[in-house]
Amino acid sequence: MSTPNRRVLFAGTWDDGPGYPRTEALARGLASRGVQVDRIHVPIPVPGGVKSRFLRSPWLWPAFAMRLWRARRELVDRVRRAMATTNYEAVFVPYPGHAAVRWLRPIVDRPIVLDLFLSAHGTVIEDRRLFRHGSIAAWFFEHLDRRACDVADVVLLDTPQHLDYVCALTGKSPSRFDWVPIGVPESGIAERAAGAAGRRLQVLFFGTGVRLHGLDVLCDAVAAADNVHLTLVGGTDGERAHAVQVIPPERLELGAPFEDADRIRDRLAACDLVAGIFGDSQKASMVVPFKLVHALEAGRPVLTADTPAIRGLLEPGVDCLVCPPHDVTALAESMRSLGERHDLLVDVATAGRQRFESTFSTRAIGDRLAAVLDRLRSSGTHEGAR
Repeated sequence: MSTPNRRVLFAGTWDDGPGYPRTEALARGLASRGVQVDRIHVPIPVPGGVKSRFLRSPWLWPAFAMRLWRARRELVDRVRRAMATTNYEAVFVPYPGHAAVRWLRPIVDRPIVLDLFLSAHGTVIEDRRLFRHGSIAAWFFEHLDRRACDVADVVLLDTPQHLDYVCALTGKSPSRFDWVPIGVPESGIAERAAGAAGRRLQVLFFGTGVRLHGLDVLCDAVAAADNVHLTLVGGTDGERAHAVQVIPPERLELGAPFEDADRIRDRLAACDLVAGIFGDSQKASMVVPFKLVHALEAGRPVLTADTPAIRGLLEPGVDCLVCPPHDVTALAESMRSLGERHDLLVDVATAGRQRFESTFSTRAIGDRLAAVLDRLRSSGTHEGAR
């Protein structure tokens, strides 16, 4: 059902393009409920192009500080002019918006919804371990999360588990937070007939080389399951080299480090099973990865680590398949047995597509965002400027 005469502004420095579907998913969700979405986007390119490398390269920081200063001036000026001419119901600050939300709070008298999406501290310190706990950097990223949440009226995360983590990290009231699941562009089911029993199980992995994926665990498990063939797209240079070292060449196809959406779509159509994440970090336990939602949308079954976030939004054994995190033996046995259970894979894929519609679709995301706007409208004021 549409909601007439509602208009919001997306304002910030968010990431976009291939590999960054979050903001577009939120915008599509709002549009599905009849909400007009205007945008003021001031991107800030990271010097060197790779965020993790930038964080460990202090000589690049002065150039980035100058880019921040210029972006702040442009964003504030453009938003101030937009607010003077348009009565927006709310201003959304997409991810990453830790800095932008603080720039905008003094000039915005409408409710601000910050899509924190993920914790900077949880990503940099807990998951990627770029700096030690107790370091100045750890304090800085925790402070960054807290200051961003201080000034927003509503802070969005991607799962209830992630919400609980950030709520505890920042010490803010749970009433300040809400969650909206990740979403992906909807293209429909990638049709594939059930494979014949006895042939190798065609497993697809695609993703960046971050720790929560547990790609080394997957490669070791594939090496131990002789009825499994792995197609690997992405990963770090080290992880790709490890795959070549441990998996026989006749059971490994090494794709490109990055492939576009159309190519991934073709690979989804050709596979029997999509590999999710298998790491045991705290972040891995709190998220549902984009590739899992891509697989559900395409009607492909998924095998992933059994985590609180997965159990919170899906039903293992019905719409997805799970195994213990960071367990090579259990993962190998799961894939080995699934190679003879194509009937189960078809059933799980069908239920997974239904789960996508009910939880991760544009309509489902729109419903949750409309509820956030309704809550803000009923409160009649903003409380974030404190």
